[in-house]
Amino acid sequence: MIKNKFLAVALSVMTAFAGTLSVSAELSKEQQSCPDYMEIKKREIDLTEFDNAISRLEKISQNPDQYSEDDVIRDAEILLEEFSDIYTLNSVYYLEFNNDVTDNEVNDKLTQSDAVYIQANSDIGDCITALCDAGFEETLRDVSGYDLVNIFTYIDAETDLSEFDDENEKLLIEIEELINEYMSYTEEDFSVEYDGKKWVTSDLFSEILYSDEELEKIAVEINKKRNETLGNIFLEILKKRHKLAVNSGYDNFAEYAYDCLFIRDYTYDETAEIYDFVKENFRDLSIDTYDEALIELNNSGLIESKYSENEVFKTVSAFLGTLDRDYLENFSHMKSHHLYSFSDSVNGTGDSFTTSLTSYSVPYMYVSSAGDFTDISTVIHEFGHANAEYNNPSSAVWDLYGSALDTCEVHSQGMEILFATSGSDAFTKDENMSYLKYTLCNMISSVTQGCLFDEFQRYAYENPDCTLDELNQKYETLCDEYGIDYSPENYYEYDWVEITHNYDSPMYYISYATSAASALDLWLESMKDMDNAKEIYNDFVENCDSYTPYKIAADYSGLSTIFDEGDMCETAYQIEYFFENEEIDPNYTPQSYKDKATEKNNSSEKKDDFSEKNLPWTSHSTIIPILVIVIAGLVVVIVVLCVIIRKNRKKDFM
Repeated sequence: MIKNKFLAVALSVMTAFAGTLSVSAELSKEQQSCPDYMEIKKREIDLTEFDNAISRLEKISQNPDQYSEDDVIRDAEILLEEFSDIYTLNSVYYLEFNNDVTDNEVNDKLTQSDAVYIQANSDIGDCITALCDAGFEETLRDVSGYDLVNIFTYIDAETDLSEFDDENEKLLIEIEELINEYMSYTEEDFSVEYDGKKWVTSDLFSEILYSDEELEKIAVEINKKRNETLGNIFLEILKKRHKLAVNSGYDNFAEYAYDCLFIRDYTYDETAEIYDFVKENFRDLSIDTYDEALIELNNSGLIESKYSENEVFKTVSAFLGTLDRDYLENFSHMKSHHLYSFSDSVNGTGDSFTTSLTSYSVPYMYVSSAGDFTDISTVIHEFGHANAEYNNPSSAVWDLYGSALDTCEVHSQGMEILFATSGSDAFTKDENMSYLKYTLCNMISSVTQGCLFDEFQRYAYENPDCTLDELNQKYETLCDEYGIDYSPENYYEYDWVEITHNYDSPMYYISYATSAASALDLWLESMKDMDNAKEIYNDFVENCDSYTPYKIAADYSGLSTIFDEGDMCETAYQIEYFFENEEIDPNYTPQSYKDKATEKNNSSEKKDDFSEKNLPWTSHSTIIPILVIVIAGLVVVIVVLCVIIRKNRKKDFM
């Protein structure tokens, strides 16, 4: 969420990092005393103590000579505790909203709590400013380890932008309302009439009595309706975010987001420099490995396997026991306290994500189930976030600085890689190999789509007056450049509106690319020395938390980053080699990569370009599956592909 004062203060990344302390891998007292989630969700936001603390501190600021520093610290600590509680319950309301977007009562409660959170943030800022004016600035520089002056006021800023506070708070609330409106749409809202029948998207997956041409015609109409309705909501959000950025001294919201919403130790301009490199080195690799992984999934039979919640959790538990016994304890605590959801709710958002319940120092894992082997991948990914949260709990106050989401995604994608590489007793030998190739494809897709959507959002925010047609055209162009076929024949042309990150997590997507690059480096190490790879990962989780900047975290652990082009070339080469030989090349040299590239260039004229086939890569980071037509008329294959590949990740950690 966006920080009050909108981070006009020139914040030091390391200031935020220094405020977090690693905790024991064992459960803390706060975690052990955490109530069951069923009790937590019964709670309502109560502002009594918060308002009382604000009133007492305001009185102190008006009569400073009558009070001591201890009086200020006592009530400031109460204020922070109550703020954390507001933050936590806002997360709870968001979780309940994800369960049923059609529940108007829950929707209203979430909208109200969004407004309460924003107002509370503002009230704290005004209160701290008044106390500083009253002579308590130095006292407020260290309250429970927080520099409240730096976090909540403009005192350390070169420019005081407080004149925009009221307008920005109003804009924030309006943006949250638009996001909630976007999230509240269901499949039924986009039905169309054809041949006397009402059609929704899921009908296209199961209908066999109509021709491909008819299904395509219906799909196009549904797609247009979705694109227009949801796209126009994005355009409204786009303009409001642009105003926020301008009010905060930025030219556009993309630059603002990079500086203010996340803890990143790489720049907006640095990211732009990797787009062409990724297109050149990972475009064809993504297409080729996707095709091979699909064949492997079919041949092994894994693509048809069904898994219950119990089977998924049993498989994950067995793996965690081999990785670190403390991780298994965290997993058991999460299950016993019902700090997770595993559901295929028809009225749910379809997202999977992990969020923080900061008042209790615990995570909550939300999983939208597909009923197949991909549920194992989703739970592994999300528990990667949850486990890191158990080890180093987030803070509602530090979150005002943003999070190092690139580092957070290494927690999750790194755990995915280790599970896939280590092999599971739940799978046969062939299934394990197909699962590993599937996982590698997901990582490659994360690299390409992470860059694609960063470049797409960059265009949108740099051109806030663009039209929906212009956005659609830009998206289509980028899909072609990154090797993704979103043509009308695949029914989901312009499906960027289905990707929730474009709405509620602006400029987040690049974190999938950066983290996947490091996770793939961990895969290379696991192929050489699994024990060492596990040690690297465990050390990373323990010492690199959600506030540790990406490059610092990677350097600490010895993992390469997406900005290390030489290492990325090796990764691309070794993945291609592995798909051909089911092992990595132990004799790799930089020349190996160059020779492979030359070989591919020389043979490119002798075979069809994969990009001309209807085999689009579909990342598991979005809501609705992209309909893939491999063989016209084989609807069963279409359904399977949609279910297998597409999964969802969402804020706080996706």
